[in-house]
Amino acid sequence: MTQPRSLFTRRDVIRAAWLLGAGATIGAVALPPIFASGSTARALQEATAPTKTREAELDELHGLQTKVSEPNVCTPAPTSTETATSTPDPATATPTVVPPIASGQPVPYGETWLITVLGIAPVPTSAQVATQGQLLQLNVIVANQSNDDAFPPFTEWLLTDVGGQSYAVSLEASSAIAGAGWGLTVGPGVTEDRSMIFDVPTSIGTTFTLESRELPTFRVALAIESRG
Repeated sequence: MTQPRSLFTRRDVIRAAWLLGAGATIGAVALPPIFASGSTARALQEATAPTKTREAELDELHGLQTKVSEPNVCTPAPTSTETATSTPDPATATPTVVPPIASGQPVPYGETWLITVLGIAPVPTSAQVATQGQLLQLNVIVANQSNDDAFPPFTEWLLTDVGGQSYAVSLEASSAIAGAGWGLTVGPGVTEDRSMIFDVPTSIGTTFTLESRELPTFRVALAIESRG
């Protein structure tokens, strides 16, 4: 007896499976219930299974869809007020200027010395010294309060005029006029009178401040003494 012929041939099954795999362009393909059983269903499943290339394309498409669906978050730029608040400029420290004291008062100088500035006065120029202007002699009392011999801090001192110009001790003029021992050491516990010479312009004025390169707190007000 002749078997009834199937309504769908193997060729029809393969073709339907191909159409289902290409559903992106022609849409979903509805298959009769007969494809859901037996070897025909397995053939359809194998025919419609995506390849590795296809899987990669689908994953990439899914990733792009996810990025598109995510809202963009914009971070506003900080305003000038916020910037100034978050990154303030460091404060610039202004050193405090110590007012000068009057001459004639003992002043501590570091841990070694007690200095008493007596005064300043003009002295005649010397033929042994080539001067730039006029010579001023500063007279002081130095007391060594340490337990060792120490050199007086004369080379650290500056004579500053009212215009802010400073002048250092003249080593040559001090040796020629004040004597060779003007800058020698002072023994421990010893107090001595010493002098030093400043070579300054003739137009410098009559008032000054004696200052120190090393100790900003050492400042003494001076005025030229007239000698008749």
